[in-house]
Amino acid sequence: MSLDTKRTKLEEVSEHHSGIVRRNKWFAVFLPGSAQVIEGRTSAGVIGNFAFLFFVLLALLVGRLAPVLAPGDMAKLIVRVIAIALAVIVWFVVDLPVFRRKAAV
Repeated sequence: MSLDTKRTKLEEVSEHHSGIVRRNKWFAVFLPGSAQVIEGRTSAGVIGNFAFLFFVLLALLVGRLAPVLAPGDMAKLIVRVIAIALAVIVWFVVDLPVFRRKAAV
């Protein structure tokens, strides 16, 4: 096989790999855990995805569908702030490894 053919093939493989990494990063931005599911680490992705969505939905639905045992708006606000903070923490923990990956050169 000629050297030019090998070089062309390596460039194609490198472009393909960098495209996959870029796609996984975009998915990870909007839905944490989805990159892990695509990469084959299904259980880690599903657990991260579930935890993130749970905290986001808890923050959105507190007081409506997610009852708070303490009366008043202050308790709802505290639960909402804690749920948002936990959603952000889950997002960082689940997606940090995805964003640290670099495309093969």
